[in-house]
Amino acid sequence: MKGGVRLFGAHNGRAPIVQDTSKFALLQILYNRRMNTDFCVAYSNLKPNLGSNFMKCRMINILIPIALFVSSYSFASSDVVNNFSHIGFGYKGASFKSGSLKAYLDDEYNNKDKKAMGGLYLDVSAQVADYVYIEGKTDFLTRFSSEVDSWQAGGGIIGRLGDAMASSLSCGAINYRADSDYSASYSERGTYCQVMVRKQIANHWLMGVSYQHDFLDIARDEVKLKNVFQFGSVFGLVANLEYAERDQAEVGYELGVQFSF
Repeated sequence: MKGGVRLFGAHNGRAPIVQDTSKFALLQILYNRRMNTDFCVAYSNLKPNLGSNFMKCRMINILIPIALFVSSYSFASSDVVNNFSHIGFGYKGASFKSGSLKAYLDDEYNNKDKKAMGGLYLDVSAQVADYVYIEGKTDFLTRFSSEVDSWQAGGGIIGRLGDAMASSLSCGAINYRADSDYSASYSERGTYCQVMVRKQIANHWLMGVSYQHDFLDIARDEVKLKNVFQFGSVFGLVANLEYAERDQAEVGYELGVQFSF
């Protein structure tokens, strides 16, 4: 061996094999299918415990490049902190404390007990320029006797805080509609503003914290903790927690999927 180069003797009448033992040279051989046989013969000299187990060496020869490719691609593509284009949907649940439905039903019905509701949500965002995006969201919560629906649509600006952190500020229109067996349905429309900071906590984990204020006759404030567990550049799992207040507290959560584009 000299200068990182190892010379092996002839094998089955072949010329001696000159093998560079550096990592770069080994990777080059892994990708060169015409030299797989010579590599396994040479590698058996480097790793005597492999002995004559030729198939084991060939499996290593195939699996190592695949593992290197998948791991490097996953690391690069799972970072979506600066991507504000996505569509998400899933299940939404919320618990309304005693008296919290009063504001949604124009004081015509006041729930004396805590009410748990469930439904679905749809969340859409599209980045239309480097620092500008539009957003929209709709959801409904229901049970046998009551229902609360909402939608909002607006736009905002993006703040870049490095490769692993971003912020945003958005405003738009919002609408709530509530219905109950004990009162007439009631709908109200206003405006909202939201500020958010999000950070790439780990390779596959994006976490964000947002505060939203709804400008209504009885204002509503909401704090949300958003978690996206990203698998590649497109697909992610969503697990959000939120706390809101109007007359009384509301505690909710969202479980769904998200597709970035």
